[in-house]
Amino acid sequence: MHNRTPWLAAPCLLAAVVPAVLLACGDKRPAADPSTLADAGLDVGPISLVAQGPDPIDTGLGQIAAQVAADMQPEGLAIRQTLAAGQPTKLDVTLQGDECYAIIAYAAPGTVQDLDMAMLFQGQPIAQDQQNDTSAVLGLPPAPICPPTTTPVTLAISAKQGAAPFGLRLYSKPNPQLKGGTGTPAGGTGDSASDLVMKNAATLAKGMSPEGTLVTKTLAEGETTSVTVTLQAGKCYTAIAASTKDGVKDLEMRLLMPPFFTVEVEKDKRSDNVAVIGSPSPQCPITLFPIPYRLDVTAKKGAGNVAVQLFSKTK
Repeated sequence: MHNRTPWLAAPCLLAAVVPAVLLACGDKRPAADPSTLADAGLDVGPISLVAQGPDPIDTGLGQIAAQVAADMQPEGLAIRQTLAAGQPTKLDVTLQGDECYAIIAYAAPGTVQDLDMAMLFQGQPIAQDQQNDTSAVLGLPPAPICPPTTTPVTLAISAKQGAAPFGLRLYSKPNPQLKGGTGTPAGGTGDSASDLVMKNAATLAKGMSPEGTLVTKTLAEGETTSVTVTLQAGKCYTAIAASTKDGVKDLEMRLLMPPFFTVEVEKDKRSDNVAVIGSPSPQCPITLFPIPYRLDVTAKKGAGNVAVQLFSKTK
């Protein structure tokens, strides 16, 4: 899957090719960096390079990725842009629905003051960097960005002061809630727990229909699994999680809101093998666009197979 490169609206390739064309025509300007031409897909043949120090931007991206995206792989090539003073740069990116992401932007120290990055969906911010230095990160662990479906977003990069080149790179891994990133629920079939979810839905989510994929997971006592759900205006929602009575004895579920899923919207109040959010009063978000929320399901007491399903109805 990692040979798939997300679409990036950035004029980097043209900038790498033009200097080579000018040299062929006798232009006297310095030659383009051969490594940049190679990245652009040009055959530059054998080259001799004068020894140079490591690129500070590439080094910075790599060092941050080792801390926040150690279990991920780089997605495509790093993007290089120059940030103008007081003017944000915007890049369009498509995030795949079977992937989880960390997105890193970096400018060399001393070049800008407080590099910022925001993720926009249909023009509205849905995630915001919280760093206060020359780096910006979205999808910090333990909450990477896991879109429920393939989603086009815009990344807006800005700085309080300064103008300088910066680099941006996406890092990704298969969504751990899916088996092989194909949309198949993880953790086996979970028939007993799944049947219990649907049985409880008749009363806890009366009049609603299942929305999205039913997710199953085997949890050890004290373990938490996270499920991303997308809520939109015009609908009301209930989420149900269940385990068999010989499995998890006390199942807990919390609904957390973006961008960093640290604010609790609602918490399950039961203390048995069923957990519910949005019942008897369903969650009916007021928003102009779909927003990804997160369900954290925890086996507080006992262990076993757990099934989680979102239900919805038109408001």
